[in-house]
Amino acid sequence: MFTLGLLALNLSLLVTLSFLGSLAFRAWPLSHDRRTRFWLSGFAAVSGVVLMLASVEGQPGVRLDLRYVPIALITLRYGLAWGAPVAAVILAARFGIGGPGATYSIYVALGVLAISVWAQPLARDLRAWRPRAWRRFSLAFLLLGALVVTGTAAGLFPGASGLHANLVMLTAYTVLVVALSVLGLALSFAVIDSRLRLLELGATYRAQAFTDALTDLPNRRAFNEALSSLPAGQSLLLLDVDHFKRVNDSFGHDVGDDVLRWIGRRLSDTVRKEDGVFRLGGEEFAVLLRTTSSEETLVVARRLVSSVRDAPNGPAHGVRVTLSGGLARRAAHERGADAYRRADEALYLAKTSGRDRLAIAARASTLTPSGVTTQEVLPGATDFSARRSLWRTVRATLSALQSERDVTLDEWAALLDGAVTSVPGADAGTLDVLDGGEFRTVAQHGLTPDVVNGRQSVGERFAWYGGSDAEWRAGSPRVLHGERVAARAANAASALADARDFEDLPDVASRTNSVQATLCLPIVVDGHVVAHLNLDSFVRFDAFGPDAHVVASEFAVQIGALLGARARRERERRRRSELEALVDVGVALGPVRTLEDAALVLTQHARALFDTTRVTYLRYDPVEDTLRSDILGGRGGKFKMPRGTGAAWAALSSGAIVRTGKAEAVLAIPLDEHGVLVAVRDASRPFTDDDERLAQALSNFAVAALSRTRGSERLSDVP
Repeated sequence: MFTLGLLALNLSLLVTLSFLGSLAFRAWPLSHDRRTRFWLSGFAAVSGVVLMLASVEGQPGVRLDLRYVPIALITLRYGLAWGAPVAAVILAARFGIGGPGATYSIYVALGVLAISVWAQPLARDLRAWRPRAWRRFSLAFLLLGALVVTGTAAGLFPGASGLHANLVMLTAYTVLVVALSVLGLALSFAVIDSRLRLLELGATYRAQAFTDALTDLPNRRAFNEALSSLPAGQSLLLLDVDHFKRVNDSFGHDVGDDVLRWIGRRLSDTVRKEDGVFRLGGEEFAVLLRTTSSEETLVVARRLVSSVRDAPNGPAHGVRVTLSGGLARRAAHERGADAYRRADEALYLAKTSGRDRLAIAARASTLTPSGVTTQEVLPGATDFSARRSLWRTVRATLSALQSERDVTLDEWAALLDGAVTSVPGADAGTLDVLDGGEFRTVAQHGLTPDVVNGRQSVGERFAWYGGSDAEWRAGSPRVLHGERVAARAANAASALADARDFEDLPDVASRTNSVQATLCLPIVVDGHVVAHLNLDSFVRFDAFGPDAHVVASEFAVQIGALLGARARRERERRRRSELEALVDVGVALGPVRTLEDAALVLTQHARALFDTTRVTYLRYDPVEDTLRSDILGGRGGKFKMPRGTGAAWAALSSGAIVRTGKAEAVLAIPLDEHGVLVAVRDASRPFTDDDERLAQALSNFAVAALSRTRGSERLSDVP
């Protein structure tokens, strides 16, 4: 039992060493260069020596361990040329220990090498370090064990004399070691394979995150990373499909998708191997031209623009499409975003100059379209950039509105990118949208990605804004400069210190230390602030003048249009569900025969309609002239309410629905002579006009049902 325990420890050590060795693989697909092979072979040799030093001496001269497993692993994966040196190092260490079994270990090592080389063609899966064929190797090791035992018994191995004296014990030890070696080999494969599967899954998820699902091209996220590392002197080409909306309108969106896929393939086949093609979204593509030669850049750019028009086999369905392009070379010390802005401006000039052409952005912000005379150059680069990005945003907004769906995070990010690149002086920004009573960050530009999906309360956002409530609700922009930014951030944090734990307070210092100016713009829909646009300048203290306010306000209009459409869709969905709920109320009230059952049905359905558990039916008692709580939903017990007390009597006396919202939000629904139905919610969730309209419809159902039920009870009382 002691020997088995030590062998189990040796097996555990092998598994640990296999895991440590698997850490050499850091990326997928695997790299098997000479440096990696040297490292793994050296580690395998050291592992074999460590396993041998932790061995068990079964009988004099016989050391029981798993030192041969690393030899098999390297030989099976890389061949005899790499496995033999590993075996040599382990054998040298064995001879250093000495003993009658040292010579014997040579034949075992040679047998392991021979069996591994023989099994290598059967183990093609191992070329990728996959363990699917490990059973074949196990049989090979069993065969090796049988040969070793037989040879020892026959005295065939020099140096084996004295080892086969106790053949039964030697056979038992050999079978035990071979079995553990097979198990160790399988476990080593499993450990390595789990590491490789993790790398493969990570590479797959990364590829999915950076790949456009429609065209299989790298997407905008991949483009942003590549653009940020674009060397000075290399160029960016933006491409836009001309009149693509006509394709969708005339042939349908399925055909439009086919056209985009075809264009993606066409561009990929046209570019050089070192260039990169990206789909930015919609009908817009980008190409990074990896050359500093002006002549070569222009030749490739023109070939790309004409590749779609001049294709011998165009897209299916008889669709003819063309491309417009904007080309810009990244200058020294120029940000990638600035090069993108100039290419964007050039693309807009190509679109407004007749389409199906290439426009080139010069370093001095002078745009000269290929095939367009210099008299058609548009002056005013700043205003031009704003018009171009705003045009793109309007187009994206119209597309989202037509699709009648919620805006995705990628679309919010594209909209914010347009705002940052268009608003003069903006270097970074965030867009926060009201979601579930809190502001959720749906996009960031120039900050860290972990900002997205962060949440702040309305109070936090308002404290950061720092203006009056009237200015906040009017959507008035506010600009802070220099130290006032940090001061406003400190005021916002201190205003919340009493309500929240210190650790939960927003880390404003890291964001505001380098900010020279910030523009805060509430976005208002139907009198309510539904979003907040925040733009930062890291360079200019005097950023965000009147021109910036105008451009930012235009983007706010687009954001408001999208959120307004979403609010309308939500109201329509809510109304449909409310109508369905009212129908359910009518169906549920149909079979009731007693006032108690009717009151119970009303309270149960009112809870769902008004999203609260606190609903109470107060029955009017004409004898005592009180309201009595016979059926309660929520907390509290039965009670009487004398005339003139509270919102319930106010509703019953006036015959009109009463809403209050002081300590709690209360909705009192009069039911004529039958009483009052009262719903209560937290003050943070006041009842709205929609709730009041729903309550009026519920009242009509309830009065009719209660009157019918009361009449039935009176008839049943007649003798």
